[in-house]
Amino acid sequence: LPDVVYLEHIKSANFLEDRDETEEYRLALDRLADDALEPRDSLRLLQQTMEQRYGG
Repeated sequence: LPDVVYLEHIKSANFLEDRDETEEYRLALDRLADDALEPRDSLRLLQQTMEQRYGG
C-alpha cells in the first residue's frame, strides 16, 4: 500500500498521497525516532521535570 499522510486542522483535514510529500514526512518521523529517548529515559526526564516544577 502507498503511504498516506493525514493532517488534522481545527476546522478541516487533509490527506497527502503524493510520493514526494509523504516521503518528507516519513523522513521527519525517522529523524524523530532516531532522536527520541528510550522509554526508561523518557520516564526519568518526566519525573525530574515534575519534581523540579512541583516539588517531590
